[in-house]
Amino acid sequence: MGVSIEPKPKQITDFIKGDVDGPIVMINLLKFKPDGGRESYQKYGELAAPHIVKAGAKIVYHGSGKATIIGDDGWDSVLLVEYASKQDFFDMVTDPEYVKLSKHRTDALLDSRLYCTQRDVVPG
Repeated sequence: MGVSIEPKPKQITDFIKGDVDGPIVMINLLKFKPDGGRESYQKYGELAAPHIVKAGAKIVYHGSGKATIIGDDGWDSVLLVEYASKQDFFDMVTDPEYVKLSKHRTDALLDSRLYCTQRDVVPG
């Protein structure tokens, strides 16, 4: 699977061109560097909070990984952030001020995953 910290250009292009309309929830799976990673991510979170608010987003859930029940990988933290649209998310992460502070995120992580999800419409 490999280590992933930043998106590949094709992933960004596919995300922007993708068939996603309406609200999204971004699922962040995070593995921190052993010496100071959690603290660096906390600093990132504090600095990123105003940008999340400005984007009209909200943190839906944030918790610590406790056990892996299926699979061989484990994550230190899981974070779910809801945005009104993929454009709101894209605008936030490309804002020059946000880009500057995102170094704290990069410095904090040993590995990560970021999934864009959208609520399925369930009949009935």
